[in-house]
Amino acid sequence: MMADEARLGLQFLFVMLMLCSECTWGNNWQAFPTEVGESICSISRKMKDVSSWTIEHLRVLKERRDEYASKFLDWKLHFHGSPECGENDSILEGIRTVLERANEEIKTLPAKAICAGAPAAKSAGRLDEFITVFANARKTGSVFIKTDSETSNYCLGSGGEKAQRRDLFDCFPTGGKFEIGEANLAKIPESMTDLSDPNLIAVTENINHSSVVEHINRKYVIDDKAG
Repeated sequence: MMADEARLGLQFLFVMLMLCSECTWGNNWQAFPTEVGESICSISRKMKDVSSWTIEHLRVLKERRDEYASKFLDWKLHFHGSPECGENDSILEGIRTVLERANEEIKTLPAKAICAGAPAAKSAGRLDEFITVFANARKTGSVFIKTDSETSNYCLGSGGEKAQRRDLFDCFPTGGKFEIGEANLAKIPESMTDLSDPNLIAVTENINHSSVVEHINRKYVIDDKAG
């Protein structure tokens, strides 16, 4: 499930690239709005949470397994030699069977956790690379058209201004006010502070090509005509 959700990030990135092409050639608009960068960073942060989320839940599951195994031994000692021993033995045998099945399933979970966390982390890295490059790049014209470097549009920002680190906090949580670079990128957490499910589907379900195009047309085309 997590591996499928991780692929949503790359699919979303593909949508953004298609959007860039449409905006550049269709509406003569040359940059991603800052809001798009914020959305990409939000997805990247959620993907970074997948690895620690799976590790934490695996730890909790093992603790519960150990707790039930301990209770099972207590029950066996408590009912041993009792008049109802025959009836209780069948119940305890059923519990033992369930615990054995749980143990076998738990043995497979670390590998599944790696299969979920690895592609999520890789996808987050690709999104971070995308944001880092576009946040620091700008349109400077061509050899055929003279462009003022001081007024050139950045590839990520609003009104020709470069997006700031505070606008992309989920990608760059540390560093100076204007620093956007690899040294400031969010790291994969070693432990969970938020135990809620990093539901990537919920994060991306309202972010798609149509909704972003509508936002851009409303903000950069309709507003310009109204002005």
